[in-house]
Amino acid sequence: MALIGSGVGLAPARSAAVDVAVVAESSDGVVLPVAYRSDPPQAASRGSSTFALSPVTTIEGTDELHRKVIRVSDGAVVRTVRVASLTTSFDLPSIVGDHLVTRATAGSGSGKTVTVDNLTSGLVHAYTIPAHEAAVTYPDWAVTTQRFNDGRRGVFLHRADGTSSAIAGPYPFCSTVNLWDSDESGVIFSLSCGDDQGRFLFDPATGSVESAPGLVLTPNRVLNLRPVPGEQEVTWAPRTDLTQTHTTTVAVDQGTTLKVLGDGLVADEPQPCDATRCGADLRAVDLATGSLGEVLLSHAVAKLSASDGSLHVTVDDGGTGELALLRAGEEPRFFTTLPAQPVEPLDVGFSGDRVVVSSREISTDPVREYAGSAWSAVDDPVTGLPLSQSTRRRGGLLVAGDSIATEKAAGLWRVVWPDGARTVESSAFTLGHRGQLVGLTRSDDGLWRTDVQDLRTGAQVWSGVTPDSSGPALDGTWVWRLADDHTLEGVDTSQPGPVRQVGLGSECFASGLQVRGRWALVNCGSQPTLFDLDGGAAPRVLLDYLDGSTSWRLGTDFAYTVSSYRVPAVRVTDFSSTHVTREIGQGVVHVVADDAGSHTLVWTDAFGRLTRTDLDWVTVPPLLTPDRTAPRLVSSSGSARYVRGVDGRRAVSVGWRYSDPVRSGEVAPSGVASYDVRWRTATPAGAWSAWSMVSRYTQTSMTRTFRDEQTACFQVRGRDRVGNLSSWSTSRCTTIDGEPPVLTRASIDTSRFDRLLFRYRATDTYGISHYVVRYRLGSNSAPWMASARWLHLTQTSVSRVRSPSRTCFKVTAVDRVGHRDTAIRCVRGR
Repeated sequence: MALIGSGVGLAPARSAAVDVAVVAESSDGVVLPVAYRSDPPQAASRGSSTFALSPVTTIEGTDELHRKVIRVSDGAVVRTVRVASLTTSFDLPSIVGDHLVTRATAGSGSGKTVTVDNLTSGLVHAYTIPAHEAAVTYPDWAVTTQRFNDGRRGVFLHRADGTSSAIAGPYPFCSTVNLWDSDESGVIFSLSCGDDQGRFLFDPATGSVESAPGLVLTPNRVLNLRPVPGEQEVTWAPRTDLTQTHTTTVAVDQGTTLKVLGDGLVADEPQPCDATRCGADLRAVDLATGSLGEVLLSHAVAKLSASDGSLHVTVDDGGTGELALLRAGEEPRFFTTLPAQPVEPLDVGFSGDRVVVSSREISTDPVREYAGSAWSAVDDPVTGLPLSQSTRRRGGLLVAGDSIATEKAAGLWRVVWPDGARTVESSAFTLGHRGQLVGLTRSDDGLWRTDVQDLRTGAQVWSGVTPDSSGPALDGTWVWRLADDHTLEGVDTSQPGPVRQVGLGSECFASGLQVRGRWALVNCGSQPTLFDLDGGAAPRVLLDYLDGSTSWRLGTDFAYTVSSYRVPAVRVTDFSSTHVTREIGQGVVHVVADDAGSHTLVWTDAFGRLTRTDLDWVTVPPLLTPDRTAPRLVSSSGSARYVRGVDGRRAVSVGWRYSDPVRSGEVAPSGVASYDVRWRTATPAGAWSAWSMVSRYTQTSMTRTFRDEQTACFQVRGRDRVGNLSSWSTSRCTTIDGEPPVLTRASIDTSRFDRLLFRYRATDTYGISHYVVRYRLGSNSAPWMASARWLHLTQTSVSRVRSPSRTCFKVTAVDRVGHRDTAIRCVRGR
């Protein structure tokens, strides 16, 4: 079997798909009717000159997928083979001459059982091959590549009689061991194992291994194809003498590929579609001259070379397609018309009673919807043309509310709703829940900026910088973003109002933010964490307890993810206090929650079937009256009212403690999240500065440095996790006093004969705390004396009995921070 490249032409619009109006019940929900393609599958049959294995289709009247074994001579179906999925690429059945060869996991689970069904005689035999990395299987033998626990790799032959032998190796230090083309007479493999490198042809009949000039087998040749600008270089050698190589070049247009036919090649040339059909022209290639000959077959949409040199082709006949067999030197043989093929969903959307799917098809990559009775094409209400998802990538179809968005080209989206449509450009596009807003994110001078628009009018309702290309979360008319201080901020674009703020943790970041109703899903410390925006439930980390899955998505009051443990299934957890978690389905490929808000999922499996599952077991924590009570200041602390300056400045501190109470009937308190702190300064003359402020501060104290002779006043307010904000606290002020007091008066009044009156007074910018007065009698060596009362005086005079000795008074003025000024006055004795 040889396959070299492929080519598919452009396609016109097709008619609507065929429906099977049967709704099946299953333990996991309601299975929706199968949607069928209206054009041929982009897959060829697999087979030989005598039998063909058709592309995947459903067995009539069931939802089981199968391939038909068709006899080429009369088109009769001689076998049906059930397959695992629409997309399975491993263990595919194959046709070898008159034999159907299938592989399945052996009963012991340690290898594969190869079953060989003689389609002519009906005789069946089987043999087992060991676990392997790659394998090719034929009626009497198989070749595998195997990797051992010690790291060695090799190529091995296994015969139907149970014997096995090494073809090459096993070698240590093998970076690659690959199987390439094969037929009933040989296998081409390649090695890269230290010194053992190259391409080799193995003959299972003789056991010989020869160096091969290429990787492609025909019945009698080995070919190698090497693209060069504007042409293909073809080298070949007869299998009887691989040293006798020949080389020619084939001039081909861009997009043209070459395929094996007999011992030669055909050029697969994509062509523009005509009114009803698409596909490529197949032209004969003259290997002697490299020239292209006549067209052998037109409207070929899929091609696969068989091991006997024949070419199986799916031909676009304007309907579901025909299968043809092309042999060298013969006219094409059309041997069967294909039944309608089931759609393989590319993307799935779900809102209310509408399930919407996109698929890869030859024609227009159409978008279809199922609204309770049948599948139908979705038309653009402005152009009247069928809506399509042209980029053919996952994530190119979005459904929300009554709106659908499809990606037409990279960065170009078409948004439609029941009576209108418009085209928008954005390198990162977001369709908000409920279909009311769209987000258009772009890179602007190294920053990501998102413009949020009304979906229908295009009017801009919000714009801001976001940490990455994911942009803000859009929920109804709300825009939610994670601010730099790790606070979740929400704005209702439908009406003016304050920003709603919910404090998170410093380890939370914006990428992948999801919001639906009262719930937000945020990545915190690389763990998806659920927050109740109304504060009724404590934050909760969502982790898959079996396989560590973190790709959780928000539904309405539940979260879901595809668990890869054992068989892919949907894991759903509700937001109740008991965290009920259940698994749904098997072999799940896509899953999406109802955007309209019900507790419902739609998911697809490997067969392409869509199942709608009602999550009637989901319960929600009671929605009490939300926490609307702001935090309350319990106490404050910090620097004293007056402090002494040090080298012209001084650090001033303030601290606080808040509680978060709730009123009767409200949910449990959400908890204090952050604080706003502001301060201002005044000069001795009383001129106040403007307020300076730090917002969403998460510590409970702050220290700032100010200059001498400044008064600094602080105010604080608290914010809880749902955004309630308290009033500013009373100012807590501290004055930095850098200057001492000045005594402006110190005098002794001797006007009375028997007593001395000592008067004193001092000035200070911020006030005198007290005076200290002492006296001394006699000489200067006499001690200073004072009554206890005189050590802390607020009055500005004292008196004592006049002594016959010399009397001195010493006064010290002390300001609020301990600065001092001292004066001494003396008088003679009586």
